[in-house]
Amino acid sequence: MFAFVRNGFHPCFSVSKSFSRFTARAAAGGHLENGTVTLNNNNSITVTDLAMKWDTLRAALDVDIPEICVGGFCIIPNLTGGCAVRARRSAPSAPTPISPSRSTSAGW
Repeated sequence: MFAFVRNGFHPCFSVSKSFSRFTARAAAGGHLENGTVTLNNNNSITVTDLAMKWDTLRAALDVDIPEICVGGFCIIPNLTGGCAVRARRSAPSAPTPISPSRSTSAGW
């Protein structure tokens, strides 16, 4: 009976929390291995040598870098107060996440 319960127990969870431009994420999951059950004379049960083995253990920090415009300034002004040659204005199209993670299983 104990082996059935132990082998069927696979806890897993994931959590995510946003802090302005940062998002922290974590995921974990595992299973139980080994362990022995002893029935004691005082109507109690003792479980020993039970080990939790991690199948997935992952943490990530996403950073939303704000849009930064580069360029758009005048390179060569003309005599009328305008601009003859202007630098091209460019900006990133999407936030860039930075997610270092460590995992023993595939996928997020």
